[in-house]
Amino acid sequence: MAPFGYNGNEPYGSAVIDQSQLVFKQDYSGENARVYPFGPLPAKMQWGGLDEGAWVKAAEVSSSRLGLDDIRMPRSEDFAGASAVPRISRSTNTSASVGIGAAKATAKARSTSRI
Repeated sequence: MAPFGYNGNEPYGSAVIDQSQLVFKQDYSGENARVYPFGPLPAKMQWGGLDEGAWVKAAEVSSSRLGLDDIRMPRSEDFAGASAVPRISRSTNTSASVGIGAAKATAKARSTSRI
């Protein structure tokens, strides 16, 4: 069985996955799809999805959002001349925690800002 991606956008994102919908229907298109086939990428030793951000390897998986990868902040001219601070932000954070017993957790994130 080949790997596949699942459309977790609303209204599906907060619901239990309906396994009966994990099929490719006759009228399949990118607009009505609930699942997306992944294809083999032998040079990378992985299976790839609709874009380069969605892939599966033997011990790793990466997800990607449907639509634009970079959601831009509204600009002041988008609001009929009202003023706003034009800003795009990204953040990088690294944290680690250790609990009593055998618990351990780590997290990483990245940040940049343009004004």
